[in-house]
Amino acid sequence: MESHTRPLRALAERLRVYVARPRGRLFHVWTDGHLRGSALEIVMGMEYHAANRSPFVRFDEPHEADGRCWDERLRRLRSAHEKRRARMGERGYHLPELPPPPAGGTPVARFAAGLSQVLSARCEPLVGLMVVLAPGAVAQAGAFDCDLV
Repeated sequence: MESHTRPLRALAERLRVYVARPRGRLFHVWTDGHLRGSALEIVMGMEYHAANRSPFVRFDEPHEADGRCWDERLRRLRSAHEKRRARMGERGYHLPELPPPPAGGTPVARFAAGLSQVLSARCEPLVGLMVVLAPGAVAQAGAFDCDLV
């Protein structure tokens, strides 16, 4: 069991440091199927860490080489923003509405533009956004890598 706990504890510690110093960067986690669920629980749990001020949005959709998955992710991103907006409104915060969804360009470009919209539509105490890409399957690793660059 220690063989599973040690890497998960190390992940939690590295994530604590990561969320405490938000900046635009990538935190990459590679795990096997046995630890995937536990690793994702740790990652998503960091949204509630005392030092964190960035909401998390998790995307589990399989990555497709043709890019269609990015349009689904954009829909989910906008939906997550609207749910957050409603919850924050109940507590007296005013999270701005999003403008109409981006149109034109490639699916990944639309998703990137949607991310920009969400980042621009924030209020205190929020300072950023943590995008957790956790595709259950990747059709072509090279295409996924290219989309992230």
